Amino acid sequence: REAGINPKEVWDKIADRVGISQQQRAALEPFNGQYGRPLFAATAAQKGLEGILEALRESFQLRKESTHKPETSEASEEIIAAVAKTLSLPIAIQWNGIDELNAYIEANPRKRCSLGSTFSETDDLVSGNMPPGTKVQVFSNRLPGGSSAEPKRQADSMAALAYQLMAIGANFPAINKKDPIYLHLALPKGSSPELLRIWREHLKQLAATNAEGGTVTVDDFKLYKDNILEFKPNKVVGIAFPKRPEFIHATVTEPLVWGDANASVALLKSLRLALELSLSLKFGFPFTLSGNLEVEISSDIYGRVEGIPAALQTLLGSGQYSRQEAEEILKRLRCIGQLAIAVASIQKADDCLYDLARAAAQPLDLYYVLLRWTLREQDEPNLSIIWSRIREPLNSLLESLMPNENTLLTQYLKEAAQIAAAANLKGSSFKRTSLAEPFTDFTAAVRSQKPYMDLEFMFASLVQQYHTRLDRIRDHVVGATKREQIKQYYEVLRKMYEEVYQARPEKLLSDKDKLEAAYLFFWQEAYQQLPKRKSEDNSDDSVETTTSV
Repeated sequence: REAGINPKEVWDKIADRVGISQQQRAALEPFNGQYGRPLFAATAAQKGLEGILEALRESFQLRKESTHKPETSEASEEIIAAVAKTLSLPIAIQWNGIDELNAYIEANPRKRCSLGSTFSETDDLVSGNMPPGTKVQVFSNRLPGGSSAEPKRQADSMAALAYQLMAIGANFPAINKKDPIYLHLALPKGSSPELLRIWREHLKQLAATNAEGGTVTVDDFKLYKDNILEFKPNKVVGIAFPKRPEFIHATVTEPLVWGDANASVALLKSLRLALELSLSLKFGFPFTLSGNLEVEISSDIYGRVEGIPAALQTLLGSGQYSRQEAEEILKRLRCIGQLAIAVASIQKADDCLYDLARAAAQPLDLYYVLLRWTLREQDEPNLSIIWSRIREPLNSLLESLMPNENTLLTQYLKEAAQIAAAANLKGSSFKRTSLAEPFTDFTAAVRSQKPYMDLEFMFASLVQQYHTRLDRIRDHVVGATKREQIKQYYEVLRKMYEEVYQARPEKLLSDKDKLEAAYLFFWQEAYQQLPKRKSEDNSDDSVETTTSV
């Protein structure tokens, strides 16, 4: 049935081969032809071993005749054209694989090349011409006398040139210490020829940034500060754009090298650049960011990033993005770029960027990293100016990372900062230590709390001590109203201590620096939101109007 022959014809062929009688044929015909197989073995066994061998030879000959196909069969021109376009080849040519394989096998081992055929002489590969990680066969060059030199990479000149044009498209960065990250950009599924033309023109314009060819790098300051993608020549680090747009059909591979930057920083910079390029036009380019030169571009996933470390997964997600998710990741990377350039110099922006990316898992960590970098760059920073720079990108980043996050810890810290800003609960200046004075008194009291001191005693003591402190540093007497404000302030901190930290000193003190950093920025936010800032002339409490820089 599977061969398209009816049972009668099957038994006719079996009867002709094994020589059964008409009576035997009539008895067997109602059964499936498969049951006729033992008859062949029985007939062959009658002649002994020679009969079995003869039957096997005859069986193989029959199979060979039934499955033989002409050697001249070839793929259709349509299939060849489709494969050529998939491989981004400019022309379609017939390729005789058997001849290529024989040439490789029979060639002198010193002249074999794993990049392609070996019909011509091979040359040593220069590191500047071939990127690190290139899969080129390595041979040991044994010298006369038994000594051996360092292995050299060799390749057919045309194969090396083809690799350079097709996979790289420009001179590779003059660095060979680290493997590059490859950005694979693809046309959207179902793209028209006109879209291909637009894409080619777009990449050509980007490549034209460096008229001499080679790599270009992005202007970090403009990218981080204003989200402007501006390229400039750089022979050491950056991205190699394709210089021959006519080679581009479905995908383009662009290597990225970032010098001595660690793997995580290189990934952050590469992903930022990949998203900026991928989303630069309205329709968007699906992309894959990988350490491998050969990857499969999936039409079901807009963007894919391989090798995201665990420390960056809160910021970068799973590594598989839809178009909307890719836009959200780009928004986050833009925010931390703006934060980095706001608190650090351009020379150290990448280090700050990495610290912020790792701190994205916890909001308090972000405040601490920002304050630490601010103090690292400036001895006495003006926190009011710093906050005005980081407020929008920081709030946008927190909203993206934790849209529904409004923990008790954040609520209580903000409430305490609002009370302190409105009631002028601080030292005699706008310096960092002065602004954090009532809060650091609280953490100091927690650290020095004795077993016999209950919370009622500790917070009552804090209220009295800070009231005395304000009375001493103010030019006038601090009255009962101020005492009530101080009491209200420390009641909020007591709620935070009891409800968030379960009144356990070790838990609060482990977060001391993060809490203080967040408190300082919350204070700046609350102070700038006051309807009218107080001055010495219209308030019963003196407030200095000058700030220290």
